[in-house]
Amino acid sequence: MPRSSSSLTSPTDKLHFQTMRLPSLLTSLVILLVASTLWGQGIKPYPNAITDKVIHPETPMAPPPINTPFLDPDFGSQMVRATDETTNAGGYLRTEAGGQVGGT
Repeated sequence: MPRSSSSLTSPTDKLHFQTMRLPSLLTSLVILLVASTLWGQGIKPYPNAITDKVIHPETPMAPPPINTPFLDPDFGSQMVRATDETTNAGGYLRTEAGGQVGGT
């Protein structure tokens, strides 16, 4: 008749019970690690994205008007031009999300 953990009386019985739990604990840990690894390899957010490391030539095109959506001729992605030649006197666009330069 099997004994429950509460009916263990000798130190040998307790040690035997604890060593029996170790393989099941290790098995559970391995299953958890494998499952979390497979979960991270789920559906890609952009299934048609080009992910190779080849340098793709840029198709020449005239700059589109500012704040007008257009399709990138090389990859087909929809883009919006946020700047033009009058932005910051020919400079660049800086947003709050752009961070701070020099810790200021």
